[in-house]
Amino acid sequence: MKKRNEEINRKTEAFVCVNTEMGDEEETLSFLQGLPGVDEAKLVYGVWDIVAKVSAPNRDELTKLITEDIRGNNSIRSTLTMMVVSLPDI
Repeated sequence: MKKRNEEINRKTEAFVCVNTEMGDEEETLSFLQGLPGVDEAKLVYGVWDIVAKVSAPNRDELTKLITEDIRGNNSIRSTLTMMVVSLPDI
């Protein structure tokens, strides 16, 4: 029963890579850091401008956070989402 309760209480997590419009990196970072569900967001060098760690109580809420809240920002050009895999304890 303990294992089942842990599964119920486990959040759905993902890492989201974000490309912004040129010059909007810092403003977009501040926007992301203020969103509920964005646990952490950092500016990075390379192909992506920002990497954010996000979480929600379930997959549907996480999808809403990414597709509506994050991707709804006009300064965000594109995203790549990597869902965190939760492996069962063996």
